[in-house]
Amino acid sequence: MEIMLNIALLLVLVFTGLLYQRLRQQSAQLASTYEEVTRLQTIIDEYKKGDAECAVEEPAMRLSIKVNNPMVLAKRESKAAKFVGDLLPDLIEQKVYEQVRDEIAVGLKEKDVDAEIKIEVY
Repeated sequence: MEIMLNIALLLVLVFTGLLYQRLRQQSAQLASTYEEVTRLQTIIDEYKKGDAECAVEEPAMRLSIKVNNPMVLAKRESKAAKFVGDLLPDLIEQKVYEQVRDEIAVGLKEKDVDAEIKIEVY
């Protein structure tokens, strides 16, 4: 009976130690998050005070394009993509988006549209 109580006490001590360690990790993470929020709030406050004109210059709209079937498009347009597509699908998808970006940039340039086109990964 005494051995069982000692084992139970040992388990309680180990569990308490693990909880304490987790609490310290959470506390450190919370402090780090608080510092980051404070830093971001400072940046926002500075922006609101000094750059009222900037908000007018930068439009609030963006155009987003999603290629629904990049692998199908790549395999249709390129023989190499048929072979490489199954091995490196992420690379093929990246190349499809780069090609779409380049073609859109050419079309906009032909129409004298000043635009910034970039690929953003979500």
